[in-house]
Amino acid sequence: MQFNKVSLSVLLALTLSACGGGGDSSEDNVGDPKYPDNPSPENFSFNIAGATSVVSTTSNQVLVNKSLSSASSTDISSNFYTLDDKGQLREAIESAYNSKVSYSVLSEDGNYLYVVIDSMNAWESEHILRATNCAIFKVNVKNNNWSCLAEGLLAEMPYGYWNEVNDGRFKPLQFDGAGNAYFLSRKFTIKDGYIEYDYSSPSAPLTRIDTQGNKKLLTTDVDSVSSFIVTKANSLVYRAEKLKMIPDLTSDKISTVELEKDNWNDGWYTVDDHNTVVYARNSYDNQYNFAQASTTFIGGVNKSTLAGHSNQMGSNYLNNIIMGDDGNIYGIYNESVSDPDGDWYEQASLMRRLPFDNKKLVTIKLPSDHYYNQNQQMQIAKGHVYYIEEESNLNYGQRDIIGITRIVDGETIKLFDQDWATQRLSIESWKLASDTLFFTGFDNASSTMVSGEIDTLALSQGKPESEYLTFNETTSVHGDALTIADMEVLRPQRPENSGGYPKVLDLKVHDQDQYSATLEFNKWMNPQSVEENLTITDTTNNQPIGSMVVWLNRMAHILFDQDNNQATENKPLEWSTDHQVFIGSQAQDSDGISLIHAQADDADRTFNWTVRDQNTWKVAESEHQSQFTDGNVLKMYGGDLNVALLTGISSANDFDYQVNFATDLSDRFTFVMKQSPQSSHPDHFQISFDNQYEADKRICIYGDIGTQEACMSVPNSRWYQVTSSVLNKGMSTEVRVVVQAEDGSQESLAVNIPVANPATSYDFTFNAHAQTAFLMDNFTFTEKGQVSINEAFEVLPSAPFIFTPYIPAYP
Repeated sequence: MQFNKVSLSVLLALTLSACGGGGDSSEDNVGDPKYPDNPSPENFSFNIAGATSVVSTTSNQVLVNKSLSSASSTDISSNFYTLDDKGQLREAIESAYNSKVSYSVLSEDGNYLYVVIDSMNAWESEHILRATNCAIFKVNVKNNNWSCLAEGLLAEMPYGYWNEVNDGRFKPLQFDGAGNAYFLSRKFTIKDGYIEYDYSSPSAPLTRIDTQGNKKLLTTDVDSVSSFIVTKANSLVYRAEKLKMIPDLTSDKISTVELEKDNWNDGWYTVDDHNTVVYARNSYDNQYNFAQASTTFIGGVNKSTLAGHSNQMGSNYLNNIIMGDDGNIYGIYNESVSDPDGDWYEQASLMRRLPFDNKKLVTIKLPSDHYYNQNQQMQIAKGHVYYIEEESNLNYGQRDIIGITRIVDGETIKLFDQDWATQRLSIESWKLASDTLFFTGFDNASSTMVSGEIDTLALSQGKPESEYLTFNETTSVHGDALTIADMEVLRPQRPENSGGYPKVLDLKVHDQDQYSATLEFNKWMNPQSVEENLTITDTTNNQPIGSMVVWLNRMAHILFDQDNNQATENKPLEWSTDHQVFIGSQAQDSDGISLIHAQADDADRTFNWTVRDQNTWKVAESEHQSQFTDGNVLKMYGGDLNVALLTGISSANDFDYQVNFATDLSDRFTFVMKQSPQSSHPDHFQISFDNQYEADKRICIYGDIGTQEACMSVPNSRWYQVTSSVLNKGMSTEVRVVVQAEDGSQESLAVNIPVANPATSYDFTFNAHAQTAFLMDNFTFTEKGQVSINEAFEVLPSAPFIFTPYIPAYP
């Protein structure tokens, strides 16, 4: 993404009918209509009827014959446009006056578009403010009729909004379940034909405007509110140096609770589909925190954390969280890495946090301007993760491509990676709406604004690119560079129930997770009803387990509290204990239909599982499908695996061995060819991989007591096929290792190691070290063309596979 280029980041409309509405530029105006003495609302109207997307640009432009030009001092200009299905712009405001829009918000029912005048540059809309006494317009999307949400009030842009709330679902004008509006307000008045702005207060207070137009201040004018979010259950969270929450906006007595005692540096937060705020106090903390209104402590909150999940991430830092359309919660972890030339760049990895998974689903190189743009780094739709990745070329500079990775198996598609001379896109923003991902940008190869859409449903169904991708040249641009600051799709987005009776489908529990589990339903549920009918029990000790439920789509993510005490911090479940989740038959879906209709038998709503031993090995199915695995895999936690491949090898002249196995490369392994104990050089060679702290993702071959060393980087994958061969070459040993990723890419490394004394005896061993976890499958050892070990791990293996559990140094 290149910021100082023409860049339009828009939600493209699926359909846009012919122009609706239209303004009446009265011929009765005296003098220059741009500067009338008495501006009139009759010379101002909206033109959005029939459109499905609107955009606002960073600077005012003049649109003439489908071409945008910078506005002169005498032009009537705007920055607010609609976009049609051909990618062409049209003025969204028809007026005799200049207008400057900050952003727009569609109502939940899709009937109204709220258009917010840019408060930082209100002078550019001065005559509209004078004519209407309004800076927040409520526009009927069907007929263009408008009214004023709150006369005499500007909606200020919170200064930290896009960094702290990087979630495409929210903008700085929001609504609760009752239709009340929330924004940071600043007064203005019209006096003797002039506008007076009230800057007597140091900060704009967070304000509620109810459906009758009544105003209530929720913060003081000394609170510097930098961002806020309203939940669907009528609570509110905001940052004013510290992160704070109003648990119940409907209460006559508004209570405010500080969620963190310390001021924030670079934290972020978002909310679920009900009443839970998810937050991190700073990006390097890597800890997920949760808070929701308490039913026990009136006016207070219940809190929970997922501290243990952060232990899987090593040197990465938590940058953001994505609430997926699949009901799963994902984390984006950033890390600074260097390329082979020593140049540093930032990369981002996506991991699923609820339900928990310790695998990186995709890792990308971030665009060089990612610190400054307001785009989400990744978006998730219909089982795929979408991301913008930057590529470089010595002759053509940079370009952006859109990558699409299927979450279940990592299969990847890349768009706009054609010939550099014919297409070089700079994609400046995008937005996911329902099943469609809209984007716009600038093609540096032709100096043309472009727009397009990806039908995520069609793509997930395996349809060809011609059926899921639409791409258009939008318009030519002259003068100053143009950047789209905001976009809105004029389409209601409501949860759609699947029909029929509700059912609970599954309980998802991960071997490495003592902190959470996830219930999956076939329909959107009534959160309060389910929580009232939810029972969690430690059946080993016959003790109730406390919980907090985070709702997203059809998923209920349960955060456990072993102590069942809301007044203290939550504790994870204990190792080596049995547990049960039970949902009562009267739990209802969002339509008020209970589970008893389709699941009358309690057994259908009962789930039992065992929290594993802390240090153990087991055979179970892999969480991720792979062509390198089949059936069960070997899982090791907190211990060492030793495999004596061969002992007492009489001479290096006999070396002709090959080892193959599949692994997730989540921790460490080594191959060691050890010389006889009497030798002064104990290790002839060693092949080593260490990923314990994710600081060194390389496989190395060390020879002749470390005097020889060669290393190679490992390609990104969830599973790998590792092949190691040892072959005598007379007075040297050829040691080779090949690592293949799931996408077919591979890296190989070979080293020839001198043999000091061919008659020395040797022992050849394999070791896997599971400080946290190590997974493996299909292990074979071949000696001179004959397979002597062939282990598929359908059950726990016997000798020569020896597992020794231990207490991890970092539990």
